[in-house]
Amino acid sequence: MEDYSENAFIPITVSSSDILGLRTATQFRFYVIYTDLVCLVALILSIFTIRQLRSKQIFNKSITHLLMASLIYGNVHNANYTIIETWSLYRSYYYSTDSVNIMFTNDECVFLHITNSCLRFLYIAIELALNADRVVVILFRKHSHCYPTIRGEVLNIIAVIGSFALGWILHIDGYPYKGITTTSCFRETDITINLRSTNLTSYTILSAFCALLDCFMMWYTWNDRKHSSYDLKSKYLKVEQHYSLLAVSLNSLLQLFVTFIYTISMYVLQEISKTNQELGSANLLRWFYVSFF
Repeated sequence: MEDYSENAFIPITVSSSDILGLRTATQFRFYVIYTDLVCLVALILSIFTIRQLRSKQIFNKSITHLLMASLIYGNVHNANYTIIETWSLYRSYYYSTDSVNIMFTNDECVFLHITNSCLRFLYIAIELALNADRVVVILFRKHSHCYPTIRGEVLNIIAVIGSFALGWILHIDGYPYKGITTTSCFRETDITINLRSTNLTSYTILSAFCALLDCFMMWYTWNDRKHSSYDLKSKYLKVEQHYSLLAVSLNSLLQLFVTFIYTISMYVLQEISKTNQELGSANLLRWFYVSFF
């Protein structure tokens, strides 16, 4: 799966003056502060949203459970990423004139890096779980009210296990390369793997599949609402499910579209870095990550 040949990636053994300048740049330091503020705002909004979901029965219990789980996992990912970058900011000041110690070793980064990768997969996996729940609701409408909480919990557990298993598989062969130093615990190519052939490819495929499934769900529920129902209870249930499924699908589609923009931007930046070795692109990559992911 990964390419661990000689040219798969070029580990950085000594920090150059350019790297030192990049890590101590005002742009980088401002970016980390911006990231911390964004994560704090996201946490506050998530707490408010979770309280609203718990106090108001807007969706059925399984969808509500999965939506709250997605908010929690998103904030766990934010916390993990904030730790990585705030640690980098600390070293930016503490080792501002030390071109060696400002670098990270693979051993320092590997746990946080793999955790960050798994959490990104979990971000998509929980959307797949929401899609799976909607498939159950559509195909088994008359029985969709049975054990909704348990159904949500089971799908949640499957999403967690699947995403962490996939993230681990993509990194296991290169875990860890002893003695390698890296500019950042975030950069894939400085850790263990070939960026193009693993994470970004997986993100793109999963996001595209999930988006297509969302579009199909929206089309199906929009057309299904037109079908007549002679049972008033069934008709009410169909209308309620239609609007809840449509709302969740639109929300999921928007999130996946943003994820897709992120993956495309990473591909573009990777291609640019092949012809333009200006190290400012590393800071640009971070802005794309925080703004879109």
